[in-house]
Amino acid sequence: NLSHTQLQYVHPILAGVGTKHHDDNDSMMKMLWRPSETTATRNWNPENNFDFATDLELVVHLRTLRAILAEATPEDLPLGTPISVLNLDCEGCEYNLIPSMHETSFHSIGVVLGRTNWGYIPVIKKPSSVRARETHERVCTHYNFAKRCKECCDFPSLEVKPRLGGANTETEEDGDVAFEGERSVAEVAGDMCNDFEEWAKESKLRDIPDDYGWNEMSAFAHGS
Repeated sequence: NLSHTQLQYVHPILAGVGTKHHDDNDSMMKMLWRPSETTATRNWNPENNFDFATDLELVVHLRTLRAILAEATPEDLPLGTPISVLNLDCEGCEYNLIPSMHETSFHSIGVVLGRTNWGYIPVIKKPSSVRARETHERVCTHYNFAKRCKECCDFPSLEVKPRLGGANTETEEDGDVAFEGERSVAEVAGDMCNDFEEWAKESKLRDIPDDYGWNEMSAFAHGS
């Protein structure tokens, strides 16, 4: 929905987001691209869902966010310009991107939007629970995640940043402000967390020992 003038600010890059742990920032990953769903490129599709007539398996270069930003930053902006809004709706790449960021860099981002995908990723392709916890604990400080992502219920007392445009506010039916200021995940999430422990057990939230399946050079969750 961008105008012709606005399109000049769009800089598409075919790359996957890697981590600082990849040697020489030169790892590769296979991902499934479904042309009809351009926002659903991922590396954990059930194998039996592959449509040989339309779906494509791509090999992409994994790069750090810092390298991607260096390429995409307009010439009239200095390198290191803080990110105002990061839309993190990337079908699992959050588990590469977020742990790879320096704490200062992450906290310099104004607002992080999107969602986490732990509950959707098949067990055989999940990243480690340690990687998941580090990712969730960071993103769940942002209201959008604390409000809609069940993974955030693992941190009920975690402080949530104010919403975009000002403080976190809750308005009663009569128009009076019932709450204003910082809030915890438990307060923001509300009833979403009622069955969290059961969900965490079913989704193996705390049970994945390593990144073995996550790093497998395949776009599929074989056998799923």
